[in-house]
Amino acid sequence: MKEMDKDEIFLISDDCFYDKIAEVVGDSSGVYKIRCLDKNSNYKSIYRLLGEDKSGVIYIGSSKLLKHRCSEAKKACSAAYGEQGYTSLSPHQCGPKFNSERIKGRFHINEFA
Repeated sequence: MKEMDKDEIFLISDDCFYDKIAEVVGDSSGVYKIRCLDKNSNYKSIYRLLGEDKSGVIYIGSSKLLKHRCSEAKKACSAAYGEQGYTSLSPHQCGPKFNSERIKGRFHINEFA
């Protein structure tokens, strides 16, 4: 397991997403964030009830086995966006949340990290 850089970004749309996550987190537990990036890989602002959130966080979760939970998040997001190879939503709760036209109209899976 390699040491993780706190600023390291793993794109959900990356075909090697699971392998990269597994290399860094191994079998550890932890907290993860799904963020939205713009075309220049900067965090995309999210407008919330109390104003603009410039951190781009659209989901925060935790898991006892982080690599599997991140994999489930990828499957759920990919299925919600109709990505090839992902036909059904996984048990991860972000799938149904992202499977709405309102969310799909604002964010694209290629922006999720």
